[in-house]
Amino acid sequence: MKPGFFNFKVFVLPEGEAPPTAGYGQGQKGLLVIYAPGETPTETLNGFLNKILQAIKYDLERDAITYYKTPQHPLSLADLVREGAFQHVLLFGITPAQIGLNLDISTYEPTTWEHTQILPADGLEAIYRERQAGGKEKSARLWAMLKQTFLAS
Repeated sequence: MKPGFFNFKVFVLPEGEAPPTAGYGQGQKGLLVIYAPGETPTETLNGFLNKILQAIKYDLERDAITYYKTPQHPLSLADLVREGAFQHVLLFGITPAQIGLNLDISTYEPTTWEHTQILPADGLEAIYRERQAGGKEKSARLWAMLKQTFLAS
C-alpha cells in the first residue's frame, strides 16, 4: 500500500435511531401505515382505518403495522423499511420530508422507493371528517388508489 493513499479523514456517520417500538400490529402482509393523530380519538381513527383496509381484504392488526407520527416521536422511513419487510407504505397526511425522505410525490399518486411502494393520501382525520359530513371526494380518491394497488389483476 502506498503511503498517502488514505490521507483523508474518515467520519463515522450515525446509523440513526432504532425505529420506535410504538408500532401497532403484526404486519403479516407487509403493509406499513403512518398517520398523524389529531383531535379525533385514536381508537375512532383506527376503527375507520380498519374499515378502509377491510375493503382491500386486509386486517389492521394482523396485516399492517401502524405508526403514529407526532412531533415528539420522529420517524425515519428508511429505518422502518430497513427493519421490516414492507412492500407498501400508506401515508395519511404525512409528507416525505416528515419521515426523512427527499422525494417529490403527489397525493394519491403511488411511487416506488427502495423496492417499496409509497401510497400518499390526505390525512386520515381529514378523510374521516369528510365522510362524517357526507362528503366522498377524498375517500373516493383513496379507494381508487387502493383498488389500483391491491385489487388490480
